[in-house]
Amino acid sequence: MQQLLGLEPLTAFETIRDNFILYLKTAYRTRFKQLENEKDQLLKSPGPLFKPPYVELLPKYADSKFYLNGLGARELPELKGRIEEFKTLVEGHLFSGNNKLYAHQFKMLQQALAGRNCLITSGTGSGKTESFMLPLMASLVRESRHWPAADQPDPEQLTWFQDENANEDARISQRKHEEKGRPAAMRAMIVYPMNALVEDQLARLRKALDDTALWKKYEETFAGNRFYFGRYTGNTAVAGKQLEKSEKKTRKKKENLDYDENKGKKNLASLKKMAGAYRDLQKFLRMKQENEIPIRDDEVQ
Repeated sequence: MQQLLGLEPLTAFETIRDNFILYLKTAYRTRFKQLENEKDQLLKSPGPLFKPPYVELLPKYADSKFYLNGLGARELPELKGRIEEFKTLVEGHLFSGNNKLYAHQFKMLQQALAGRNCLITSGTGSGKTESFMLPLMASLVRESRHWPAADQPDPEQLTWFQDENANEDARISQRKHEEKGRPAAMRAMIVYPMNALVEDQLARLRKALDDTALWKKYEETFAGNRFYFGRYTGNTAVAGKQLEKSEKKTRKKKENLDYDENKGKKNLASLKKMAGAYRDLQKFLRMKQENEIPIRDDEVQ
């Protein structure tokens, strides 16, 4: 694979294809020359084995003139007094301070911090993740200036659950030491159309927000306060008491009874309506037979 990195895309594609075909021909070789020629033609024809490559030409995205580690109060006035804390949080794991921000990333950061609603669309490799993640982190840092210092965490906070005899009463909340004065709220929600898209970004978030090397910085920079995140999918357990099987069966049976009762009421109403219509039709035909009303024969189908 290392040898392919220096090749242009089409040559790399042809090299991979030819090597794979060579493997198949070696593993399944026969002594019949005509059969081998036909097999060779089939393997080299676009079809089940490979498709022609699609090459997407990407534009060079415009750079801003700013590096992340070079930003100051002039560029980000809304972060005045907390810019260094912002850099501490995002440099390294989320964004390299030695790389220039793209123009759209820098503009997004400025506009979002100014309180504007922002929407960004750009191609592959344009740094869309950083475009919304940097303003999000900046917003958290800006808000954190108003949070009071957290107490020291309980020494057994990360070990209580290792006790085999631990029960619900022994549980120590990981945020218990932050409870005084810090408003409880969800600050942001990131929605993804599929789980695969979040895996890479989830790993980066873990490194940026929960790296053990950062714990000391949290103590020094954010007075012991930390930022938390979670992932919720269709498999995430819901809040509340989990029903036992017997309770589920009882509830299901009641739901079925309620459904049958409602269905029966609807059917009864339909039957009554049909009976009324039938009586009206009988009365109408009887009146016609007795010549009580003038009517043409073609009016009753």
